Amino acid sequence: RYYGHITSENTSPVKNKRYLISFHGNATSIDNVVSFAQTLANKLHRVQQDTEWHILSPEYLGYCPDTYHKGYPSERDLVQDMYHAVLELQNKFKFTNAETVLIGRSIGTGIVCAVLQKLNHDIPKIVLISPFTSIKQIVRDCAGSLCHIMAERFNNKKCLAKYQGDVTIIHSTDDEVIPFSHAKELVRYMIEEHENDNVI
Repeated sequence: RYYGHITSENTSPVKNKRYLISFHGNATSIDNVVSFAQTLANKLHRVQQDTEWHILSPEYLGYCPDTYHKGYPSERDLVQDMYHAVLELQNKFKFTNAETVLIGRSIGTGIVCAVLQKLNHDIPKIVLISPFTSIKQIVRDCAGSLCHIMAERFNNKKCLAKYQGDVTIIHSTDDEVIPFSHAKELVRYMIEEHENDNVI
């Protein structure tokens, strides 16, 4: 499996390890997120100096044609493949769900939420950057009633319905691709309808 692995530059003794599994956005690949991952790992270590952070980023089907990891990136195959990627990485690096944080950006938030559901919501924290409620809702926002000709894809609201762990949402108010209203609706949905008070 093709994946990236970044470790925080530790400046003090560490007592704990955390493994942040990162799922990138649509118009990129893991080769383009190395500097972001290293910066993130170092900043996390500065905040929690007793923790060594590992950033792991598995590549999606069809996103890296120069490797053996080829295929058509359908929703079903992406989710199934990334679910097994999480299990493989946990086995390879010997860490548990309790030591795992899932982070996704854009389409990666759909993968985070779907994989979280397949893991029976047994992950203590997720981070969603520029998330959406569902792909169909994005189309509805852009094209109105045309959304009715497409099937539902990556329904993040449905996947998050039973989750009671920590959720951090980061979203630009002037996002031109995924409206900020999607982030607001996810926050409202989790807090008001499912009483998850661990959402920021």
